[in-house]
Amino acid sequence: MRKVTKILGKVLSAAVLLLIVLPLALSLLLSINAVQNFVVDRAAQFASRKLETVVRIDRVDIGIFDRITLEGLYVEDYGGDTLLYVGKLHAFITQFGIFSNGFTLRHGRLTDGKFYLREMPDGVMNVKQIVSRMGRKEKKEESDFRLSISALTVENLEFRLEKLQHRNPVYGIDFSDMDIRDIDAVIDNFTIDGGAVGAEIGRFSAREKSGFEIDDFGGKFFLANGCIGMENARLVTPHSNVSIPAVSIVGDSWAEYKEYVDRVSMTVEVRNSMLSSDDVAYFSPKLRDWRLTLRNINLLFDAHEQSGADITVAYCHGTVPALNNTMTFDLDSDGRIKEIAISSVGGEEGNYSLNVFLLKKSLLERLISQAASMHYTDFERDLIQANVGVLKICGYKTEGFVVTLDSLKSFYDANMALLDLNNRSELFCRKRPVYTKVRDEVPAIYGLGAAVKNSLVADGCKIEGTVENSILFRGVTIGKDAVVKNSIIMQGAYIGSGATLNSVIMDKISIIKPDKSLCGTNTFPVYVGKGIVV
Repeated sequence: MRKVTKILGKVLSAAVLLLIVLPLALSLLLSINAVQNFVVDRAAQFASRKLETVVRIDRVDIGIFDRITLEGLYVEDYGGDTLLYVGKLHAFITQFGIFSNGFTLRHGRLTDGKFYLREMPDGVMNVKQIVSRMGRKEKKEESDFRLSISALTVENLEFRLEKLQHRNPVYGIDFSDMDIRDIDAVIDNFTIDGGAVGAEIGRFSAREKSGFEIDDFGGKFFLANGCIGMENARLVTPHSNVSIPAVSIVGDSWAEYKEYVDRVSMTVEVRNSMLSSDDVAYFSPKLRDWRLTLRNINLLFDAHEQSGADITVAYCHGTVPALNNTMTFDLDSDGRIKEIAISSVGGEEGNYSLNVFLLKKSLLERLISQAASMHYTDFERDLIQANVGVLKICGYKTEGFVVTLDSLKSFYDANMALLDLNNRSELFCRKRPVYTKVRDEVPAIYGLGAAVKNSLVADGCKIEGTVENSILFRGVTIGKDAVVKNSIIMQGAYIGSGATLNSVIMDKISIIKPDKSLCGTNTFPVYVGKGIVV
């Protein structure tokens, strides 16, 4: 019995040595700089041989048991340019691929990364060349690679995509030459399991060289077998705020994405959102000059679905603006457009289009193809008006703040409307800020005799008189005892002492001499040109 006890003791001691002491010793050994440098050098050499390209690692810091910090990881493509660079990666490893084909990380933080995708002279993307070498399996039974990260933080990542042939658009995103910078993201439950990818994006922000910016993007994301989907997503830009309960992009395989229009289906659900044409213009440059914000997008979509319309046109009811190719129409009791007129003559009361149209992609493609075959080029006239009796075209009335600037009076009315807090709050909302040039002006100065009521006053103004129901741009001077009412005074204008203005538009750096009087009406405001002295 004593002999058996001794044997059991030796076995237990060996087990303790193997399971506890040996890993501890190995961890302590790996914490030595010389050993770490050796491991880094050997790992880089192995990766270089495996990938048949240059792989460098500046530094690795391996902590006891689970912590690892990697700095200066560089992977070169076969053209001699950067494919991947990681400034710093800090992670806590809970499972390593010795016993499973992959990694499990509790937390990872990646900073100052670069990922450059380039099309090589043979037409193959540089990353595909690298992946093909990574995919060489020595064992046929080898399982797919797995990566799991509970929480991942990304800071200052840069992504580039460059193909051999560029579109070089005058405006908007060039999808063959993209440069996305300042990528910051917080991602939870990130997984790669073979060809499937899933993640919960808590926050994502970035900017593209074209000027397109994402302030915040998030949602539950998944990708697998030619399918891309998102749930409970949101997209916030400087101009838009879009809520997307569901996105589904479905193809039988990734190869079908080469024929995206014909082989891939896309379904998007949008709710309680605000979308600006300024953002859409980066993808469709023809919308660049529309300057239109569509609010409550779900209402438009719901109206389109409920009516069963082929095309839905967003419109306003009011005085028709005198703009080129303004589309006006009459509707029946069911909201269907009966007759369309297109002209440049405004001034009458009626329904006029806001140039927002909702229709299926397949229908749009068919209409464009038909128009092109007959050399038609006008969207409103040749696609909408020409089909008013063929297709079910309905109108959707927009009730929000909409202004068309087509005359001096409309400019005056629009500015006066901004004195209404409700209109101003709708136009200048915090979720969609309006940016302009920054001028370091001093705050407005109000003299002892100044009296200001219901007015917008910019920086740099000096007021010693009375201002009511007016808008003052930067650097305007209102002299002592001067009275300004119902007027728009632009940058640098000067109004002398004792002067009286009512319903006046003064352009930049114009001057009203002391004791002068200018009076118009809200119907016919008086206009003083730039630099004019009265």
